[in-house]
This record gives sequence, C-alpha cells and structure tokens, in this order.
Amino acid sequence: MRVLRKMFEAVTASLFAVGLVLFLTLFCAAACTSRVTVRFETFGGTAIGAITSEAGEEIDPPDPPEKEGWVFLGWYLDRACEGEEVELPTVMPSSSVTYYAKFAQYPAITLDAEGGSTETERVYAEEGTPLLEALEGVTAEKEGL
Repeated sequence: MRVLRKMFEAVTASLFAVGLVLFLTLFCAAACTSRVTVRFETFGGTAIGAITSEAGEEIDPPDPPEKEGWVFLGWYLDRACEGEEVELPTVMPSSSVTYYAKFAQYPAITLDAEGGSTETERVYAEEGTPLLEALEGVTAEKEGL
C-alpha cells in the first residue's frame, strides 16, 4: 500500500509539473505576442478591412476611401476627426490603433445633356470653385452637333 501511495504521489507531481509548464507556455504565447491590429473607420465610405500583423512588420497602407458626394480629407486618430491629420503607417505600430476617415460634403452640380450623354450625371466641387474648373475633364456628346 505504501508503494502505491508513493507511485500515486510521483505521478500526481509529474502531471502537475506538466500541466504547469503547458499553462505557462500557452499563457506566455498569448500574453507575449506582438500581433497588433490597425482598423479603419470610414463612416459610410468604402469599407477598408483591418490589418493584423506583427508589430514592426512592413504593411501597405490602403487607398483612400470614397464616399458618393463627399471628398476625403484625411485620416485622424480622434473619432471626431479633430486635431491634426495623420499619415497611415507603413510599419505596424507597437499597439493596436483605429484611424478615422474625415470627409467633407461638397455641393453637387447636376448635368443635363438634353438628349445627349455625359460620362457622369453629377460633379462635386468645393464651394466657391469656378464652374469651368469644376467641369474640367467632363465631356458630353449629342448626335447632330
């Protein structure tokens, strides 16, 4: 009986040690990881997926988002898009971060080709932009003219 008890204690101690090593390994793997996430909030603009990678790893910043009738003004770290505009990183930061897209709504100029055709129905321009400048590059066609 005494031998069985000693064997039981030895097996129990071994199992406890293995469990402790496994727990510490998993805990360190989870806690010591340097994976971070960069998120993009576009407030109704084209969706941009989050980037998750190792801190310090090179990344390709996404193209600016688009939003019909709005002009993209830049990225901000503040949800209200106040303060200074920031550049998107080309290297993963050391901690997770969210970038917020700032847009400004511009007045629309609606084009009527009167039986002809245009490549676009609306042109958006900043208030105060001269009309010819706003229409630069827009072409219209009408048969017979």
